[in-house]
Amino acid sequence: MEKYTLKIKLLSDTIFSGGESIVSISDIDELYDEYKIPYYKGKSIKGNVRESAELIIENQRAFDKEKAKQNEEIVKTLFGKKFYSIQGIKEQRYTEDEEEQYRDNQTQGILKFENASLEEDVKENLIYMVDRGDITKEEIINSLTDIRYATKIDKKSGTAETGSLRSMRVLNRDITFYANIYSERNLTDDELGLLICAIKTTRHLGTLRSRGKGHVECSLISENRNLNDKKINKLIEKVVG
Repeated sequence: MEKYTLKIKLLSDTIFSGGESIVSISDIDELYDEYKIPYYKGKSIKGNVRESAELIIENQRAFDKEKAKQNEEIVKTLFGKKFYSIQGIKEQRYTEDEEEQYRDNQTQGILKFENASLEEDVKENLIYMVDRGDITKEEIINSLTDIRYATKIDKKSGTAETGSLRSMRVLNRDITFYANIYSERNLTDDELGLLICAIKTTRHLGTLRSRGKGHVECSLISENRNLNDKKINKLIEKVVG
């Protein structure tokens, strides 16, 4: 078993939503635990990192088909078998529900992504202060988030459409989340290089990514390997060719 830590720094307002809403507060709310400490699902992170890896391979096919083919096999090893080939052609027939279930399946591949949240020491201190009565759960979530509003504009009149006002709770920028990543075995340099490359190119996470939300900076930390800039660049160069 090999352990890594994924570091996610929020560069913009971000929504890690599970689709819930709170009446009179927000139409879109953040995911948070029983202490109202925000988190993001590990299975969602895993899916986003895999999409980044597949995009790298898709671009790579234009200049190095052999290397792209090798990296496709690495993606299968790390994240599990895939539903679609890089060209977008279905390899097998699945219903939409089966496909969604697969994308959320943490048993696929040798990598397991835990939920991302605040640094563990920070979480423990917040929980301790809540249990002691120094702060409330509401104070935690309110200190880390804000409420934003959006409305739909009528193209003909140029005014807001009636009843289109929506509210959303967003995580404030500059917050950093951490998620543990476990591998069933030690990764090879090629596997680690592709994982690092996919993580570094994962620039948006969460809801409303196409509307300016969820701009992030991701990096990988290892407890056992010296992943300095020189080593990382060497691994990435080997992956992309």
